[in-house]
Amino acid sequence: MTWKSQLHGLSLRTKILITVIGVAFAALGASTYLSFTYWQREARSVAEQQALLAAKSARLSIEGALNRGDYTEAQATLKKMVRGSALTAARVHDVGNNILLSSDDREPVSARERVWIPSARELPRDGTARVSEEDGGRSVHAFIPIGSRLEDVLEVELSMSVVATAMERGSRLGIGLLIVSLLVIALVMYAMIQREVVEPFEAVEKLAEERRVLLEERAGFAEVGELAAEMAHEFKRPLASIRSAVQLLEQEYTLPSHGQTLLGGIESQLERLSDTMQDVFGLAKPVGIETEPIELGRVLDNAVLQIAPAAQAAQVKVERDYGGAITIQGDARRLELVFTNLFNNAIDAMTAGGVLTVRASARDGEAVVEVRDTGVGIDAAQLAEVMKPFFSTKATGTGLGLPLAARIVRAHNGELRMESSKGVGTTVFVSFAAMPNIEETPWQVRAS
Repeated sequence: MTWKSQLHGLSLRTKILITVIGVAFAALGASTYLSFTYWQREARSVAEQQALLAAKSARLSIEGALNRGDYTEAQATLKKMVRGSALTAARVHDVGNNILLSSDDREPVSARERVWIPSARELPRDGTARVSEEDGGRSVHAFIPIGSRLEDVLEVELSMSVVATAMERGSRLGIGLLIVSLLVIALVMYAMIQREVVEPFEAVEKLAEERRVLLEERAGFAEVGELAAEMAHEFKRPLASIRSAVQLLEQEYTLPSHGQTLLGGIESQLERLSDTMQDVFGLAKPVGIETEPIELGRVLDNAVLQIAPAAQAAQVKVERDYGGAITIQGDARRLELVFTNLFNNAIDAMTAGGVLTVRASARDGEAVVEVRDTGVGIDAAQLAEVMKPFFSTKATGTGLGLPLAARIVRAHNGELRMESSKGVGTTVFVSFAAMPNIEETPWQVRAS
């Protein structure tokens, strides 16, 4: 299970709790960052004041030593300032910004590069302090004019490296906490919106689409019902006359066994025609079925038997592949009508002969029948329309066979769907809920 599915599966209460905690951590991260930024500014301000105060404190003694020409005493004062304090360096610069004296004996007496040294004339009498940008704000430099003519400059350097490192670490911690919290909030909000808003809307759209299709289907079936009512009188009387004539022949004449077989076949087909007409008449009404445990392979075999003459005439080879005895709860007569219809459609699609494959399998409590042909196929635009009443890809088709088949399958709580590729062929999948088999039969492939 992926983290997306795990996050999606959380309850709304848990997601809200995570969001609240995330908001709290985000607020903590933001406040931490702002706090460290504020204290970083305050620390710089305090460091500037400390550096400037140290420069002012040493000013008189250094000036006195320089006025007396005692450079040794002045340098000793500079070293004393640095020793045991937070100061890192103290220097005296001349008018040309050369270092006259330094607390570090190893520092060269030359102009310092990349460091701003103000002129004594630019400095106020009380001096100034600034954070050095050359070293990333990790030191503070205080400058104050000294000497009898105030031409030299006393520089005091105070390190802020430890404070700056701590402040930067705290700021990064705050930023990291803020980013992580916002990321968690975004993920949880995405999951909430997806589950509580997007999916319900998609479900509503799907339901609306299903209702639209159902209404269109019902509208088509209503037209069929009206047409069936008009045709009822036209079909009822001829069928009754033919049935009466067959019964009269059986009563009045003694026929050989072959003739009796033919009359029996006529009666059987009349009964089938009558049943089919009843199905057509009932398209505008719910399909009524009488279910019982039936063996699916037997239903398929009976349907294959019905279309065998048509398959032979069209040079279509029928291959049957049943993985075992599959039992379902259904109406054998109605399902035989469904598969006969599907087989005839497949044969009609193979105008130059081909192979009709009928495969049945059971897995995960579901029975699936595949009816595959090697015919001309159906393009995508037509495939979306074939389940609608009166739509047919055949010039002489009525467009009622597939809608009727789909309705009968749905009445069995099953599903009928199609896949097709132009020039390759069509496969119809019919699925039902499978019942536990009483007896399993070996896997078999049969051709007829």
